[in-house]
Amino acid sequence: MIPTPEQAEIFRRNTELSELADQVAQLMKHHRLTEDEVTHVVRDVLVAMTPRDESFVDRVKSMTRPTAGRTWQATLTPTGGVTLPSEIRQHLGLLPGDSVALQVQTDGTTVVRKAVPKTGQLVLALDLEATLISSAVSQFPRPMLFEFLEHCRALFARIVMFTTIREERFRVIAKTLVDEGSAPSWFQQLECVAWTGPTKDLRFIPNCAPEDAVLVDDLASYVHPGQEERWVQVEPFEPPFNGSDRALEKVLDELEERVRRQSHS
Repeated sequence: MIPTPEQAEIFRRNTELSELADQVAQLMKHHRLTEDEVTHVVRDVLVAMTPRDESFVDRVKSMTRPTAGRTWQATLTPTGGVTLPSEIRQHLGLLPGDSVALQVQTDGTTVVRKAVPKTGQLVLALDLEATLISSAVSQFPRPMLFEFLEHCRALFARIVMFTTIREERFRVIAKTLVDEGSAPSWFQQLECVAWTGPTKDLRFIPNCAPEDAVLVDDLASYVHPGQEERWVQVEPFEPPFNGSDRALEKVLDELEERVRRQSHS
């Protein structure tokens, strides 16, 4: 079916807008701008200029959709026990017998997450934007993403998400990727690393020594000083997007080699 001139123009405009959105997202990542400084402007511009593309508009809106912001309370028993609300248990993926880890951040907040026992095996830490997808705005999956993730799961006993994107936004993006068939179902339950500071210090990964982790990221500026040998660089996934990108295959070859070296050390 040959598109009409109007349809062709809409497609061209949406492609340009997607590329613009990705450039803005990359500026956020490179210059460490806060999301609040740019996302509202990006949303207003893109929504105003793409009235016919409902799916794209929905994605832009979801980018700044307010979180539920709910607060749950739990009563401390005389013996020091606490029963977590069912919504919290479900969010953390807790099952009977699981342990909970509490981590106090530098800003005084406390992060509650499912505790992961030490395995003595390599932990894979994955970046999101420009590594697995285009950006948190357009969310184009990188070619071979599904296969890459499944191979990584076979190679590593533990995979974590180490990204500048807030966890609640990652969950929304991951669900979209799963629903579209671009990522396996387990991807949306992936453990997210809570971290602060200018670099992705592997010491932020709970119950993991830096020498037992591998970071896949496109930016050298996020590699913590002294941890360069733990970094696997991936070419950034940037416009123009096409199906010929094979960067994840190259990364997988490097990861397989590192796992082999680890097993023989």
